[in-house]
Amino acid sequence: NIKIAVENMFKWDLKREVINHSSCSRPDEFVRYMEGLEERYGDLFTACLDIGHVALVGTDPCDVIYALGDRLTALHVHDNDYKSDTHTIPGCGRINWAEVTKALADIDYTGEFTFEADNFYLNFEGFYQEAASFLAQRGRNLISMIEAAKA
Repeated sequence: NIKIAVENMFKWDLKREVINHSSCSRPDEFVRYMEGLEERYGDLFTACLDIGHVALVGTDPCDVIYALGDRLTALHVHDNDYKSDTHTIPGCGRINWAEVTKALADIDYTGEFTFEADNFYLNFEGFYQEAASFLAQRGRNLISMIEAAKA
């Protein structure tokens, strides 16, 4: 019962110092990629949407959520400023979490919810337990937003 998760990525153009699209960073490409894997391997693969990565390439996370639908079974959850992969707690960047949680509710998302907000801890040396508690509370808040949008 193990599945391999395919994650959307971005790439950094060193010469121009900008973020560019990469594997599965566009909704239609991600869907085509998953369809190809399904045709060849059945249900061995699943989609993992890195919400921060998709925002970095200028794609609305909701567009990818709706495009993937029930193929989406895992999330990497973090926020950013649309300019750098800051991996911070949702609400400390510019991603619209009300819209993201609504889209997740609309597709009846019940999959994994993995925080990748590791950079959030950088400013809390000596307060890691409190920071972890706050991060957990934020996660519960986002999940309750999904559940409320389903109602």
